Amino acid sequence: MSASQFLATDVVFVGIGIIAACAFAFGASVRFLEAVLVPWKGKS
Repeated sequence: MSASQFLATDVVFVGIGIIAACAFAFGASVRFLEAVLVPWKGKS
């Protein structure tokens, strides 16, 4: 937040990248846990 106030765009972009990487890792871990814990989901 303070980087955006001081127009430090490089820091802002790094922060956005870190947030995006965390979101991707969280989504992947949830998909993995779902596949392990609920193997019957999606199978007819």
